[in-house]
Amino acid sequence: MFFFRRSLAIIVFRADTTQRCLIAVALMCCASPLQTTHAGNDCPTFVYMQGGTVQPSAIVEASGLAASRHTPGFFYTHNDNTNDERIFALNDAGQLRGTWTLDIPTSVRDPEDIAVGPGPASGVSYLYLGDIGDNNNMRNDITVYRAIEPAISAVGAPVVADLPAESIRLSYPDGPRDSETLMIDTNGDIYLVAKRLTPGKVYRAPFPQSTTNVNVLQHVGQMQWDLIQPTGGDIAADGSAIIVRGYFRIDLWLRPAGMNIGDVLSQVGCSATVVFEPQGEAVCFRNDLLDYATVSEGNNPPLNFLNRNLPAPTIDGFAQAVLFDATGAVSLAVYDFNEDGLLDGRDVDGLVELLIEG
Repeated sequence: MFFFRRSLAIIVFRADTTQRCLIAVALMCCASPLQTTHAGNDCPTFVYMQGGTVQPSAIVEASGLAASRHTPGFFYTHNDNTNDERIFALNDAGQLRGTWTLDIPTSVRDPEDIAVGPGPASGVSYLYLGDIGDNNNMRNDITVYRAIEPAISAVGAPVVADLPAESIRLSYPDGPRDSETLMIDTNGDIYLVAKRLTPGKVYRAPFPQSTTNVNVLQHVGQMQWDLIQPTGGDIAADGSAIIVRGYFRIDLWLRPAGMNIGDVLSQVGCSATVVFEPQGEAVCFRNDLLDYATVSEGNNPPLNFLNRNLPAPTIDGFAQAVLFDATGAVSLAVYDFNEDGLLDGRDVDGLVELLIEG
Protein backbone atom coordinates (compact mmCIF):
# COMPACT_ATOMS: atom_id res chain seq x y z
CA MET A 1 0.00 0.00 0.00
CA PHE A 2 1.23 3.50 -0.80
CA PHE A 3 0.77 6.42 1.57
CA PHE A 4 0.59 9.83 -0.06
CA ARG A 5 1.96 13.13 1.25
CA ARG A 6 0.53 15.89 -0.94
CA SER A 7 -3.18 16.48 -1.42
CA LEU A 8 -4.62 18.89 -3.96
CA ALA A 9 -8.31 18.61 -3.25
CA ILE A 10 -10.79 16.67 -1.17
CA ILE A 11 -14.25 15.89 -2.46
CA VAL A 12 -17.19 14.59 -0.41
CA PHE A 13 -20.22 13.22 -2.20
CA ARG A 14 -23.22 10.98 -1.55
CA ALA A 15 -25.17 8.83 -4.01
CA ASP A 16 -28.33 6.91 -3.15
CA THR A 17 -29.79 4.05 -5.17
CA THR A 18 -32.22 1.26 -4.34
CA GLN A 19 -29.28 -1.10 -3.80
CA ARG A 20 -26.74 0.94 -1.95
CA CYS A 21 -25.72 4.16 -0.30
CA LEU A 22 -22.27 5.32 -1.25
CA ILE A 23 -20.44 7.70 1.02
CA ALA A 24 -16.93 8.44 -0.13
CA VAL A 25 -14.13 10.78 0.49
CA ALA A 26 -11.85 11.04 -2.52
CA LEU A 27 -8.36 12.44 -2.44
CA MET A 28 -6.68 14.00 -5.47
CA CYS A 29 -2.93 13.85 -4.87
CA CYS A 30 0.49 13.38 -6.31
CA ALA A 31 1.80 9.84 -5.89
CA SER A 32 4.72 10.56 -3.56
CA PRO A 33 5.10 7.55 -1.26
CA LEU A 34 5.58 8.17 2.46
CA GLN A 35 9.02 6.89 3.38
CA THR A 36 9.55 4.57 6.33
CA THR A 37 10.84 6.34 9.43
CA HIS A 38 14.46 5.39 10.13
CA ALA A 39 15.98 4.94 13.56
CA GLY A 40 17.17 8.27 14.93
CA ASN A 41 15.15 10.44 12.49
CA ASP A 42 11.81 12.25 12.85
CA CYS A 43 12.11 12.14 16.62
CA PRO A 44 8.89 12.38 18.65
CA THR A 45 8.48 14.75 21.58
CA PHE A 46 6.70 14.12 24.88
CA VAL A 47 4.75 15.96 27.55
CA TYR A 48 5.02 15.04 31.23
CA MET A 49 2.10 13.93 33.39
CA GLN A 50 2.56 12.63 36.93
CA GLY A 51 0.68 9.47 37.77
CA GLY A 52 -0.11 8.19 41.22
CA THR A 53 2.29 7.42 44.03
CA VAL A 54 3.32 3.79 44.43
CA GLN A 55 1.41 2.92 47.58
CA PRO A 56 2.43 -0.60 48.67
CA SER A 57 5.07 -0.45 51.41
CA ALA A 58 6.39 -3.80 50.13
CA ILE A 59 7.73 -2.09 46.97
CA VAL A 60 10.99 -0.44 48.00
CA GLU A 61 13.29 -1.09 45.02
CA ALA A 62 11.18 -0.92 41.87
CA SER A 63 13.90 -1.93 39.43
CA GLY A 64 11.70 -2.88 36.46
CA LEU A 65 8.39 -1.82 34.95
CA ALA A 66 6.15 -3.44 32.31
CA ALA A 67 2.67 -2.57 31.02
CA SER A 68 0.14 -5.39 31.05
CA ARG A 69 -1.08 -6.54 27.65
CA HIS A 70 -3.62 -8.96 29.07
CA THR A 71 -5.27 -6.17 31.08
CA PRO A 72 -4.30 -2.76 29.60
CA GLY A 73 -4.02 0.11 32.04
CA PHE A 74 -2.00 -1.77 34.66
CA PHE A 75 1.71 -2.17 35.35
CA TYR A 76 3.96 -4.87 36.75
CA THR A 77 6.97 -4.14 38.91
CA HIS A 78 9.29 -6.01 41.27
CA ASN A 79 11.97 -5.42 43.87
CA ASP A 80 15.69 -5.59 43.20
CA ASN A 81 16.16 -7.97 46.14
CA THR A 82 17.76 -11.38 46.56
CA ASN A 83 15.20 -14.07 47.48
CA ASP A 84 12.25 -11.83 46.53
CA GLU A 85 10.23 -13.64 43.85
CA ARG A 86 7.21 -11.33 44.09
CA ILE A 87 5.69 -9.50 41.13
CA PHE A 88 3.31 -6.63 41.89
CA ALA A 89 0.50 -5.21 39.75
CA LEU A 90 -0.36 -1.52 40.03
CA ASN A 91 -2.94 0.75 38.46
CA ASP A 92 -2.20 4.26 37.17
CA ALA A 93 -2.85 5.64 40.64
CA GLY A 94 -0.13 3.45 42.12
CA GLN A 95 -2.60 1.25 44.00
CA LEU A 96 -1.82 -2.43 44.48
CA ARG A 97 -4.02 -4.77 42.42
CA GLY A 98 -2.14 -8.03 42.79
CA THR A 99 0.90 -9.82 44.19
CA TRP A 100 2.17 -13.00 42.56
CA THR A 101 5.06 -15.09 43.88
CA LEU A 102 6.92 -17.00 41.20
CA ASP A 103 6.71 -20.75 41.76
CA ILE A 104 10.30 -21.66 40.84
CA PRO A 105 12.76 -24.28 42.15
CA THR A 106 15.42 -21.80 43.29
CA SER A 107 15.47 -18.29 44.71
CA VAL A 108 16.25 -15.28 42.56
CA ARG A 109 19.68 -13.70 43.05
CA ASP A 110 19.49 -10.25 41.44
CA PRO A 111 16.24 -9.49 39.56
CA GLU A 112 16.72 -6.32 37.54
CA ASP A 113 14.00 -5.96 34.92
CA ILE A 114 10.59 -7.21 33.86
CA ALA A 115 8.93 -7.44 30.44
CA VAL A 116 5.78 -8.62 28.70
CA GLY A 117 5.78 -10.35 25.34
CA PRO A 118 4.89 -13.45 23.33
CA GLY A 119 6.00 -16.98 24.21
CA PRO A 120 5.46 -20.63 23.32
CA ALA A 121 1.67 -20.50 22.92
CA SER A 122 0.38 -18.42 20.02
CA GLY A 123 -1.82 -15.51 21.05
CA VAL A 124 -0.88 -15.78 24.74
CA SER A 125 0.83 -12.94 26.59
CA TYR A 126 3.75 -13.89 28.84
CA LEU A 127 5.44 -12.17 31.77
CA TYR A 128 9.25 -12.29 31.94
CA LEU A 129 11.35 -11.56 35.05
CA GLY A 130 15.05 -11.06 34.44
CA ASP A 131 17.33 -12.39 37.18
CA ILE A 132 20.19 -10.90 35.18
CA GLY A 133 22.12 -8.67 37.59
CA ASP A 134 25.79 -9.48 38.21
CA ASN A 135 27.60 -6.51 39.76
CA ASN A 136 30.87 -8.42 40.13
CA ASN A 137 30.73 -10.20 36.74
CA MET A 138 30.94 -13.63 38.36
CA ARG A 139 27.80 -15.58 37.36
CA ASN A 140 28.43 -18.33 34.82
CA ASP A 141 24.79 -18.19 33.81
CA ILE A 142 21.77 -16.03 34.54
CA THR A 143 18.05 -16.78 34.37
CA VAL A 144 14.96 -15.25 32.81
CA TYR A 145 11.72 -16.60 34.26
CA ARG A 146 8.69 -16.85 31.96
CA ALA A 147 5.07 -17.20 33.10
CA ILE A 148 1.68 -16.80 31.47
CA GLU A 149 0.54 -13.27 32.22
CA PRO A 150 -2.16 -13.28 34.91
CA ALA A 151 -5.44 -11.39 34.76
CA ILE A 152 -5.68 -8.20 36.82
CA SER A 153 -8.95 -7.00 38.31
CA ALA A 154 -9.69 -3.30 38.79
CA VAL A 155 -12.14 -3.98 41.64
CA GLY A 156 -12.25 -6.03 44.79
CA ALA A 157 -9.38 -7.07 47.02
CA PRO A 158 -5.94 -7.32 45.38
CA VAL A 159 -5.05 -10.82 44.22
CA VAL A 160 -2.46 -12.81 46.18
CA ALA A 161 -1.34 -15.99 44.42
CA ASP A 162 1.52 -18.16 43.23
CA LEU A 163 2.53 -17.97 39.58
CA PRO A 164 4.07 -21.05 37.93
CA ALA A 165 7.07 -20.13 35.80
CA GLU A 166 9.67 -21.84 33.66
CA SER A 167 13.38 -21.05 33.74
CA ILE A 168 15.39 -19.91 30.72
CA ARG A 169 19.08 -20.03 31.60
CA LEU A 170 21.43 -17.81 29.61
CA SER A 171 25.18 -17.34 29.34
CA TYR A 172 27.28 -14.73 27.56
CA PRO A 173 29.64 -15.76 24.73
CA ASP A 174 32.36 -13.43 26.07
CA GLY A 175 32.17 -14.04 29.81
CA PRO A 176 29.94 -12.96 32.71
CA ARG A 177 28.66 -9.40 32.85
CA ASP A 178 26.01 -7.29 34.53
CA SER A 179 22.72 -6.38 32.82
CA GLU A 180 19.62 -4.53 33.98
CA THR A 181 17.79 -4.34 30.63
CA LEU A 182 15.46 -7.13 29.50
CA MET A 183 13.33 -6.81 26.35
CA ILE A 184 11.16 -9.25 24.38
CA ASP A 185 10.69 -8.88 20.63
CA THR A 186 7.46 -9.65 18.78
CA ASN A 187 8.80 -13.07 17.74
CA GLY A 188 9.75 -14.09 21.30
CA ASP A 189 13.47 -13.31 21.03
CA ILE A 190 14.99 -12.22 24.35
CA TYR A 191 17.32 -9.20 24.38
CA LEU A 192 19.71 -8.09 27.13
CA VAL A 193 21.85 -4.94 27.20
CA ALA A 194 25.02 -4.94 29.30
CA LYS A 195 25.33 -2.29 32.03
CA ARG A 196 28.87 -2.67 33.37
CA LEU A 197 32.13 -3.90 31.83
CA THR A 198 30.87 -3.25 28.27
CA PRO A 199 28.02 -0.70 28.64
CA GLY A 200 25.46 -0.84 25.84
CA LYS A 201 26.52 -4.17 24.36
CA VAL A 202 23.39 -5.89 22.98
CA TYR A 203 22.76 -9.65 23.21
CA ARG A 204 20.01 -11.91 21.90
CA ALA A 205 18.62 -15.33 22.79
CA PRO A 206 16.60 -16.38 19.72
CA PHE A 207 13.18 -17.95 20.14
CA PRO A 208 12.49 -20.74 20.95
CA GLN A 209 14.77 -20.84 23.98
CA SER A 210 15.59 -24.09 25.75
CA THR A 211 14.20 -24.53 29.26
CA THR A 212 16.49 -27.51 29.96
CA ASN A 213 19.91 -26.43 28.65
CA VAL A 214 21.83 -23.17 28.94
CA ASN A 215 21.20 -20.84 25.98
CA VAL A 216 24.33 -19.07 24.74
CA LEU A 217 23.53 -15.46 23.93
CA GLN A 218 24.53 -13.88 20.62
CA HIS A 219 26.27 -10.51 20.47
CA VAL A 220 24.17 -8.51 17.97
CA GLY A 221 24.84 -4.80 18.52
CA GLN A 222 26.46 -1.95 20.41
CA MET A 223 24.61 1.15 21.64
CA GLN A 224 26.27 4.52 21.01
CA TRP A 225 26.22 5.51 24.69
CA ASP A 226 29.95 5.52 25.45
CA LEU A 227 30.21 4.75 29.20
CA ILE A 228 26.59 5.56 30.13
CA GLN A 229 25.07 2.52 31.83
CA PRO A 230 21.67 1.26 30.58
CA THR A 231 19.30 0.30 33.42
CA GLY A 232 16.05 -0.71 31.69
CA GLY A 233 14.24 -0.92 28.38
CA ASP A 234 11.24 -2.08 26.41
CA ILE A 235 10.13 -2.98 22.89
CA ALA A 236 6.72 -1.72 21.71
CA ALA A 237 4.04 -4.40 21.46
CA ASP A 238 4.01 -4.12 17.67
CA GLY A 239 7.81 -3.97 17.46
CA SER A 240 7.79 -0.47 15.96
CA ALA A 241 9.93 1.21 18.61
CA ILE A 242 12.50 0.53 21.32
CA ILE A 243 13.19 2.55 24.47
CA VAL A 244 16.22 2.28 26.74
CA ARG A 245 17.06 4.34 29.80
CA GLY A 246 19.97 5.07 32.11
CA TYR A 247 19.87 7.04 35.34
CA PHE A 248 19.84 10.40 33.55
CA ARG A 249 19.20 9.51 29.91
CA ILE A 250 16.38 7.96 27.88
CA ASP A 251 16.61 7.24 24.16
CA LEU A 252 13.92 6.01 21.78
CA TRP A 253 14.44 4.34 18.42
CA LEU A 254 11.75 4.15 15.71
CA ARG A 255 12.32 0.74 14.16
CA PRO A 256 11.96 0.30 10.39
CA ALA A 257 9.99 -2.80 9.43
CA GLY A 258 12.18 -5.87 9.18
CA MET A 259 15.22 -4.33 10.87
CA ASN A 260 16.66 -6.41 13.72
CA ILE A 261 16.93 -5.00 17.22
CA GLY A 262 20.72 -5.11 17.40
CA ASP A 263 21.11 -3.04 14.24
CA VAL A 264 18.54 -0.50 15.43
CA LEU A 265 20.20 -0.04 18.82
CA SER A 266 23.59 0.35 17.13
CA GLN A 267 22.33 3.59 15.56
CA VAL A 268 21.96 6.93 17.31
CA GLY A 269 18.50 7.12 18.84
CA CYS A 270 16.12 9.95 19.65
CA SER A 271 16.63 11.77 22.94
CA ALA A 272 13.46 11.37 25.02
CA THR A 273 12.29 13.26 28.09
CA VAL A 274 13.91 12.33 31.40
CA VAL A 275 12.17 13.07 34.69
CA PHE A 276 14.54 13.43 37.64
CA GLU A 277 14.27 10.39 39.91
CA PRO A 278 16.52 9.61 42.90
CA GLN A 279 17.37 6.19 41.46
CA GLY A 280 15.35 5.76 38.30
CA GLU A 281 16.08 2.48 36.53
CA ALA A 282 12.73 1.36 35.10
CA VAL A 283 10.94 2.29 31.87
CA CYS A 284 8.22 0.79 29.66
CA PHE A 285 5.88 1.73 26.85
CA ARG A 286 2.32 2.31 28.04
CA ASN A 287 0.42 1.80 24.78
CA ASP A 288 0.67 1.67 20.99
CA LEU A 289 1.02 5.48 20.80
CA LEU A 290 4.52 5.09 22.30
CA ASP A 291 3.64 6.91 25.51
CA TYR A 292 5.98 5.63 28.22
CA ALA A 293 6.28 5.40 32.00
CA THR A 294 9.17 5.50 34.46
CA VAL A 295 9.55 4.93 38.20
CA SER A 296 12.35 5.19 40.75
CA GLU A 297 13.51 2.86 43.45
CA GLY A 298 12.74 3.98 47.02
CA ASN A 299 9.70 4.26 49.25
CA ASN A 300 6.47 5.48 47.63
CA PRO A 301 7.92 6.89 44.39
CA PRO A 302 5.63 8.55 41.83
CA LEU A 303 4.73 6.90 38.56
CA ASN A 304 5.91 9.30 35.86
CA PHE A 305 4.08 9.32 32.53
CA LEU A 306 5.46 10.82 29.31
CA ASN A 307 2.80 11.20 26.63
CA ARG A 308 3.77 11.57 23.01
CA ASN A 309 2.91 14.83 21.27
CA LEU A 310 1.08 13.87 18.09
CA PRO A 311 0.96 16.24 15.10
CA ALA A 312 -2.21 18.25 14.64
CA PRO A 313 -4.47 16.81 11.93
CA THR A 314 -3.98 18.32 8.47
CA ILE A 315 -5.44 17.67 5.07
CA ASP A 316 -2.08 16.30 3.89
CA GLY A 317 -1.67 12.60 3.59
CA PHE A 318 -5.13 11.20 4.33
CA ALA A 319 -8.17 9.84 2.55
CA GLN A 320 -10.58 7.10 3.45
CA ALA A 321 -13.38 5.55 1.44
CA VAL A 322 -16.18 3.57 3.01
CA LEU A 323 -18.67 1.68 0.86
CA PHE A 324 -21.85 0.41 2.47
CA ASP A 325 -24.08 -1.83 0.37
CA ALA A 326 -27.26 -3.80 0.95
CA THR A 327 -25.35 -6.76 2.37
CA GLY A 328 -23.65 -4.60 4.99
CA ALA A 329 -20.21 -5.14 3.44
CA VAL A 330 -17.67 -2.45 4.20
CA SER A 331 -14.61 -1.54 2.19
CA LEU A 332 -12.10 0.64 4.03
CA ALA A 333 -8.80 2.21 3.01
CA VAL A 334 -6.96 4.35 5.56
CA TYR A 335 -3.98 6.62 4.94
CA ASP A 336 -1.56 8.30 7.32
CA PHE A 337 -3.54 11.50 7.87
CA ASN A 338 -1.34 13.08 10.54
CA GLU A 339 1.91 11.85 8.97
CA ASP A 340 3.25 10.28 12.18
CA GLY A 341 4.29 7.04 10.49
CA LEU A 342 1.47 5.10 12.16
CA LEU A 343 -1.95 3.92 11.07
CA ASP A 344 -4.21 4.30 14.08
CA GLY A 345 -7.45 5.78 15.35
CA ARG A 346 -6.00 9.27 15.45
CA ASP A 347 -5.87 9.31 11.64
CA VAL A 348 -9.61 8.59 11.44
CA ASP A 349 -10.38 11.05 14.26
CA GLY A 350 -8.43 13.78 12.46
CA LEU A 351 -10.41 13.41 9.25
CA VAL A 352 -13.75 13.33 11.05
CA GLU A 353 -12.89 16.51 12.98
CA LEU A 354 -11.79 18.24 9.79
CA LEU A 355 -15.05 17.38 8.00
CA ILE A 356 -17.16 18.49 10.98
CA GLU A 357 -15.33 21.81 11.12
CA GLY A 358 -16.15 22.27 7.45
